[in-house]
Amino acid sequence: MKLYHKSICGQDIVVFVDIDNTPLRIMAQSQNILNVGEVVQGKITHKNNTLKGYFIETDKKLPVFAQTTHQYNIGESVSVKIKKGARLGKDATGIILKNREENYYPDLGLIISRQIGYPVSADKNNIITAAFIEEALETVHPIAQGAKIRLERTHACWTFDVDSAQSTLPLERINQEAVDEIARQILLKNISGVILIDFAGPKTEKEQEKLMLLMLQRLFSDKSTEITGFTPARLMELKRTHTAPSLPDIYLTSDGKKGVPLLILEIWERITHFVGGLQTLTVHPVVKPQLPEDFYTYCVIKTNPNFSIDEYTLTGVYGNNAN
Repeated sequence: MKLYHKSICGQDIVVFVDIDNTPLRIMAQSQNILNVGEVVQGKITHKNNTLKGYFIETDKKLPVFAQTTHQYNIGESVSVKIKKGARLGKDATGIILKNREENYYPDLGLIISRQIGYPVSADKNNIITAAFIEEALETVHPIAQGAKIRLERTHACWTFDVDSAQSTLPLERINQEAVDEIARQILLKNISGVILIDFAGPKTEKEQEKLMLLMLQRLFSDKSTEITGFTPARLMELKRTHTAPSLPDIYLTSDGKKGVPLLILEIWERITHFVGGLQTLTVHPVVKPQLPEDFYTYCVIKTNPNFSIDEYTLTGVYGNNAN
């Protein structure tokens, strides 16, 4: 999967494409049309038994037809990924995502689209992979010559601690470097709620003002964040409005282990690199109902109750090797 990020007419456009350049997801659409690869919300208006599918009125007030073997009720709300645009008097066509795939990739794209001045890419080709997301979920981040920041989460707040113990740089320089990385991590992980930052050193009032000004500059374009100042304990306090789940909420379980969406992305990368016929995918019974319909194009899916939730097997030809 690849990510393309462009600014067009003053808006951020984030496009996810598959390895064969098929669009998977387009964010921040501004045109009043149903774009190929775009995911839109809508309600089912009626069923067509001949075509074996449903007509959906989308939130763009444009109709789309989706073939599916699943049963839906008239008036039911669904998410639809557009496969073909409207042409020659015909309605657009798409795939009903059953309101589940909405949580697989989009929030990462939403976060990245907000990152004015903070480009995020896994490598020089801007490929977003499960490995990249795992790296983005790390809680310890190096900043400058041995210094690092540590992120912890409690029920009440998120905390960043600036660790300068292994660095010989001046504390002022370390704190400035920390501001850049902390602002980047807030946007990347889409952290919201109360955020406390413990910078290195004693932090005089003058230093506090300078750090607040730097943080304001780094987060100026993010309208969700309010910098409330320093607490009596000399911790910088920020408050950020909750607009979407954080990256850890999407991809990790409550105890910090790999969640089903991250597992699904990892499997998706593997099955789309297979060559040959159908593969056999075996997962925990809890995982199977959460797999997107696209998986059934590539796999025969089985369950094994003895597996852990983050365990799976995939048999077939992977690249040129048997697996």
